[in-house]
Amino acid sequence: MSEPKITITIDDQEYQVDSGQMLIEVTDQLGIHIPRFCYHEKLSIAANCRMCLVEVENSKNALPACATEISEGMVIKTMSKDTELAQQATMEFLLINHPLDCPICDQGGECELQDLAYIHGRNESRFEVKKRTLPNDNLGPLISTDMTRCILCTRCVRFGTEIAGLPELGTIGRGESSTISTFIEKTVDHELSGNMIDVCPVGALNNKPYRYTDRTWELNQIESISPHDCVGSNMFLHVKGNKIKRIVPKDNADINEVWISDRDRFAFDGIYSEDRLTTPMLRKNGNLHKATWEEAIDAFTKELTSLQKKKKINEVAALISSSTALNEQYLYAQLFRSLGCTNLDHRIRQVDFSGDALDPIFPNFDIKPHQIENMKSILIIDSELRKETPLIAHWVKKAADQGASVNFINQTFGEYYFPIENFILSDHEALAENLGLILKASYNDATNELPDHIVDILNALPTPTPSHYQIAQSLTENEQSFLLSGLQCHSHSQYALIRSYLNILSYITNSSLGELTYGANTVGAYLTGCIPHRKAFGESNESGLNALEICTKKHELITLYGIEPEDCLYQEELHQSIIESKTTVLFSSFITPFMKENADILFPIKTAYESKGTFINASGMIQNFNLQLELDTGNLSNQELLFQIFETSKLSKPSLGNLNEKIGKFIADTKHTQTRLMEFPEQSPNKIDNYSRIFPGPYSVDSITRRSKPLQNTKDALSEDNGDE
Repeated sequence: MSEPKITITIDDQEYQVDSGQMLIEVTDQLGIHIPRFCYHEKLSIAANCRMCLVEVENSKNALPACATEISEGMVIKTMSKDTELAQQATMEFLLINHPLDCPICDQGGECELQDLAYIHGRNESRFEVKKRTLPNDNLGPLISTDMTRCILCTRCVRFGTEIAGLPELGTIGRGESSTISTFIEKTVDHELSGNMIDVCPVGALNNKPYRYTDRTWELNQIESISPHDCVGSNMFLHVKGNKIKRIVPKDNADINEVWISDRDRFAFDGIYSEDRLTTPMLRKNGNLHKATWEEAIDAFTKELTSLQKKKKINEVAALISSSTALNEQYLYAQLFRSLGCTNLDHRIRQVDFSGDALDPIFPNFDIKPHQIENMKSILIIDSELRKETPLIAHWVKKAADQGASVNFINQTFGEYYFPIENFILSDHEALAENLGLILKASYNDATNELPDHIVDILNALPTPTPSHYQIAQSLTENEQSFLLSGLQCHSHSQYALIRSYLNILSYITNSSLGELTYGANTVGAYLTGCIPHRKAFGESNESGLNALEICTKKHELITLYGIEPEDCLYQEELHQSIIESKTTVLFSSFITPFMKENADILFPIKTAYESKGTFINASGMIQNFNLQLELDTGNLSNQELLFQIFETSKLSKPSLGNLNEKIGKFIADTKHTQTRLMEFPEQSPNKIDNYSRIFPGPYSVDSITRRSKPLQNTKDALSEDNGDE
């Protein structure tokens, strides 16, 4: 229900506005600028900088616009002499101890203090006393500090407390001795901590890897999408001379608001690793040699056509990254399918494929990320949520802070900086059963009926515990409820059963359903046919080998596109498959010692930071990235490389015309017509209980993050290296 309208006057102009707002919110909506430092639209009101003081009629003193609620008939003067005097006096006090080091400050050119001092400051200082100086804190490898510049706006403090949920910084001391610091000497380690750099209005907190490198006005800004998880966070690449210098968030209220994770901000450093693959290579007489593009393409296509003629195409296998752009996935899948090969997959961290026949057309969220905030009950299954998808954890925290019942079924305890109603700690074998017990507890109060064979299976389960009943009651009693399966579910030996339980639970509780997936474009991989049992657009076909089968067999030819064995859950098996296979072809941005020793044909490809394309996030939102990027004309783009392989193979080139529009329509139609899965998978005949199922860690999810020096120096990455959980 909207707030009633009231009439206020700002600078002799009357406006009809919604009541219940602070004055600064109204002026922002109307495009009337009021200076500020401590105010931030995503943080609580502090009103401690006083820069937003304005004259309000019938008030003895100027009032802070950020903390003054509008009222009927209020008259505000933002440009009066009293307003200007108040703002000038505030600016003069803020500059008493501020150092005059703008020429060397990284914030120069985008500094709010610098901008406002130019407008509201005096031309000369009236203070001749010695300025206060402060020591700098070591906050870790990501954030540099120059605390003498701090104006105590407390944005960073409020960000840690309210957004991250972890108060890593605080105000220490009183009066002139006040300072922002950690309570004890420690680093700032939250996976969203880099956003403190953005909220700081001065140069007190800066991007440590970017420190003293370039001026902001020298950088070109390119709109992009994060390639490291399924959220699709929007961001800007700041580029100089075709080299990325830093990354900052781009506001998208539906996905990431104004925040990005540290992984999204700092991972790009990995693309400048010393082991970049920069030229095609061929193995001749047992040794790798540099080759021309034509030579490498010719060698690859000869292998493919030769195996096709010998009717050995079923002994060809292909793996592809789920973070590959949509057009590349489509061309890659069409290349192998044109030859009759269906041994094609991207699901390299999944072990249970018994539910492939019951697969959804594509895994997705029923809702957009921002709608999680409105949920009243949330159940999360087998997820290190903060580490897997920090922005989804952010939305869950917002829901919890507003009173939502958040519940977990997990194999391990994690640090969650929001209230949790129930936490069921489960071992690996009992995880699916615990979910089934919640389903059983929910069925008693459900309005939707289930088939008899499903009811019989539920009746065979043990009696639910009070925790199961509490979670079930929370889901059935709240109209806005959400079920979320984590990344670790994919590595579970009963993944197909877990997914069936979730679908049925969603059906009987009328809950929205979401599935976290690895990579930035798993939805695209499903829709373009990068799975063995479906062609593009969900069309069924006779199933080929899945990822686990590919990695545990030897082949005449195995091809890896955009992945390394380290990305794979069954890394050792893939190593052995590559060693035993006759020919290994690698499309990669990097070359590891193992691949240098065992790959036969190598193609250098661009990373997602260096190419144009499209990702589809977990909610089915199609987003283009890097459209303003100037591509290197000296090398083939990934798309051009794949097209040349088609041409050399004398295969008909697929059309990419309107691909995004076709897939967008298909997603919309599928979401409108797709029903919940109401069957259980067949029992898997394979032994699939001998693989490590631990989430690889936030900074080891792909080849780029593993090579990012700033991220590898963080506490999280060092804990991974030491084997700590």
